[in-house]
Amino acid sequence: MTRALLLFLCLLAWPGKPDARYERSPDMATNIWQGTTGNWDTGANWSLTVKPVTGDFVIFDGDISQQSVTSGQDNEGAVLLSGLWSQPSYRGSVGTSSLRLVVGFQADKQLVWRGAGSLHLTSDANVRVVCDSANLLDAVSLYGLEDEIICKRGKVIVTATHAANVGHLRVIGGIVELLENGAFDILRSWLVSGEVINNRPIDTGGAEWVVSGGLWTQSTNGSTSNALTLTGGRVVWNTGTTLAVAEQYGGFLDFADTGEEKTLGKLTIFGGDFRLSTQTANAGFHDFRPDYPDIP
Repeated sequence: MTRALLLFLCLLAWPGKPDARYERSPDMATNIWQGTTGNWDTGANWSLTVKPVTGDFVIFDGDISQQSVTSGQDNEGAVLLSGLWSQPSYRGSVGTSSLRLVVGFQADKQLVWRGAGSLHLTSDANVRVVCDSANLLDAVSLYGLEDEIICKRGKVIVTATHAANVGHLRVIGGIVELLENGAFDILRSWLVSGEVINNRPIDTGGAEWVVSGGLWTQSTNGSTSNALTLTGGRVVWNTGTTLAVAEQYGGFLDFADTGEEKTLGKLTIFGGDFRLSTQTANAGFHDFRPDYPDIP
């Protein structure tokens, strides 16, 4: 092999400027929790040696630290993160029910909680919250304005402090419990598998509410819900609530699980089954399941 060829091959292998996609920039910094104390504000607890600032992507991976965050996390409302992610290997918690993580997110960003501990969050409507955790007691508790929730595993609690409508609720596993807060309701929801325990009304104006599997228990007292499409699973109607409009293609609609008075405004049924109690006021019912008789 000639010297010229060797020189040519060495030049090909010589490292050039790093790919810009992998460079750390001020608006896209990855800040990894490595805390030896529980203080969010302590710079030494973070891989960048400063606490997260606007634009940071925050990670709790459990590789260096299993320490829970217990202080300093409740005054970060002016910070707009580009994302927050926890790994299943992280067993600590972030915040408590009385001292929540208060932080904002840049538009259309995502929070993914996969840790085994608990997250207590007060945030804004920009963030999409995804729960994929083995924690079936209290993986994620929401106290702010969070608009979009996706639950794959674990338990999500939308607390009574959550003073906003839930714009999009998608449950494909795990448990979601929504506690009542006045007039705030759910605008659009889909249950594929798992369980929803709902104490809020379903929006009566243009809502989309689809249950295709799992168990949905509706327990809001004195409210009206609308636009149920039931194709599978089970919907249990509790307390003195009104279901204004529903279409059923499968599954089981149960109005007799509890004895309280309920109101069924209009049910059109094409498949599945249902059960009404004697305390159910039934204003409109259309059953298309039986075969039509021949004309005599």
